[in-house]
Amino acid sequence: MDTQHTDLLLQRNAELEKELAIKNRELEIEAALERVRSKAMAMHKSHDLEIVVATLFEELEKLNPGLLRCGIAILDKEKPRGDIWITVKSEHGNTVELAGDETLDTHPLLQNAYAAWRKGEDFFDELQGDELASYYTSLNQSGFQLPILSTFNEENHQQKQFYFNAVFEDGSLFAFTNGNLTGETKKTMKRFANAFNLTYKRFLDLQKAEAQAREATIEAALERVRSRSMAMHKSDEVMDVAVAAVLRSLTLSATLIAWR
Repeated sequence: MDTQHTDLLLQRNAELEKELAIKNRELEIEAALERVRSKAMAMHKSHDLEIVVATLFEELEKLNPGLLRCGIAILDKEKPRGDIWITVKSEHGNTVELAGDETLDTHPLLQNAYAAWRKGEDFFDELQGDELASYYTSLNQSGFQLPILSTFNEENHQQKQFYFNAVFEDGSLFAFTNGNLTGETKKTMKRFANAFNLTYKRFLDLQKAEAQAREATIEAALERVRSRSMAMHKSDEVMDVAVAAVLRSLTLSATLIAWR
């Protein structure tokens, strides 16, 4: 076999290996997305978002080592604030879940990310030196001081952190990393954000349906008490109606607790 044919075979082999690597990576990403979808589809309460965010962190960390923390923000269209669920890697290497209500006007990074979300745009930024220090100082005004502050070394003035915010209709998926985010990482995060968006809409629909069911149950119980009281003909029947009303109230309380 001459040199030309050998070179062509080597070139074709390299192309096939590249195509295979791309397909394997796609399968890896899709499997990670499916695991996140499964957790998100199982959401029934707001508290369940912590589990979803922890799964997001785990899957993104597998795909992109170097992740410091990631989170889901459900944002307020009227003012710069959001309900935030964060998973952060502690100084000991394990992950810790945090949740709370955060204002988004304490630092330019958050202000710019919120403004981009209002326009339906993803947002990327790089923080270093005084800018990075000022961001972590601003966290003192929020409920997320620890263990997030453990990801920042104030003595290392060369430290860099990279931030990416992938938006969806009701909020965003955000992440901080030590290394710059590649185009593939940003696209992957966007896919995760879109997957979460679909399941979050299902979660909102579920909450609405449960609220309507609770309201219907309450209204039906009240109607039964009203019907009983309208049917009264003697004064001694008042006690029966009162007892029935109390029993209905206790039953409703037990039902509401079960729904929660």
